Amino acid sequence: SLSERHFYRDRICVSCKKLKPAVEIVFVSLRFDARQAVCNSCYPKFAEDNVCTCLVCGKAMFRNEGMRTNFLCKKCYNPDLTPEAALIKYHRKRASDCGNVSDLLIGEWRKTVKYFKGLCAYCLKSNGECLEHFIPISNGGGTSKTNCVPSCKACNVKKSNYDYRAGGVCGIPKDDMDRVFEYCDS
Repeated sequence: SLSERHFYRDRICVSCKKLKPAVEIVFVSLRFDARQAVCNSCYPKFAEDNVCTCLVCGKAMFRNEGMRTNFLCKKCYNPDLTPEAALIKYHRKRASDCGNVSDLLIGEWRKTVKYFKGLCAYCLKSNGECLEHFIPISNGGGTSKTNCVPSCKACNVKKSNYDYRAGGVCGIPKDDMDRVFEYCDS
């Protein structure tokens, strides 16, 4: 049939741009509307460069599939998770771009927010509306469950790029910083 002839013909690999026989081709769905042909020899590097993880379950998936759903796999996708997924995706990218750990999942973030009862981890008064890195990304801190806490905008601005490990003074009382450090260290 026509579709079989179309499927079994030689293809150009999207990675190395060489014409390859059909038996050496793997088809990968990276775009909304089409599959792309990658040869067997290019596939491992291609997959490594184009794979991301679901923010809920941690399952590996191709990057463009995840970008359509804010890095949620088909099984975990829920429109209600989209704002949290976008927030976490943004901060994971910031950390990753600096070469820092970036493995925070939505479930881990929700446990942290629940631990602080939805309040700012520092002042324990205002709503925790920001994702705050206890050790700043600029100082090697990652977007991980042991470094991210909810923060109100005022405390986020007061703390700024203050690194607890370096000592010194920031606009947040030492007792509050100690409490958050104990949480992150546990």
